[in-house]
Amino acid sequence: MSIHHHMRQRMVAFDDDGHEEVPRKKTPKVSYIKERDPYASSKKKQDLRKTRQLCGQIAKILHLCLPDAADPRLFEVHIVDVRSLDVARLEVLVLGPGPVDTTLAALAHAKPWLRDEVSQGIRRKRTPELLFVWAGD
Repeated sequence: MSIHHHMRQRMVAFDDDGHEEVPRKKTPKVSYIKERDPYASSKKKQDLRKTRQLCGQIAKILHLCLPDAADPRLFEVHIVDVRSLDVARLEVLVLGPGPVDTTLAALAHAKPWLRDEVSQGIRRKRTPELLFVWAGD
């Protein structure tokens, strides 16, 4: 071993009064503290923008498709809003002139056709599931 290596091993820390400090154990790193990602907020904003854009596209597609439906109960159904529950499911808020149960049953019956129309109108690997919810009180 070199002299410098021995000197480094024997180096002792002293406090301000000149007394030898007892070496302390290193504090463990806390795993839940992460460095702040400077782009995190912009990523969230971009994801939110894309989700809103998708919801708007689907609302427009459904609005154009419902008058062409084979079921006459769907002719006057109005799409109020489309909200994202998660990546794979969208909540579609609807209003219609008929009874709530009848309108929702007609939408449930037409769901495969509507989902197929949505899949043709958007560019996604997977078409989200459509959950129809009555918007009125």
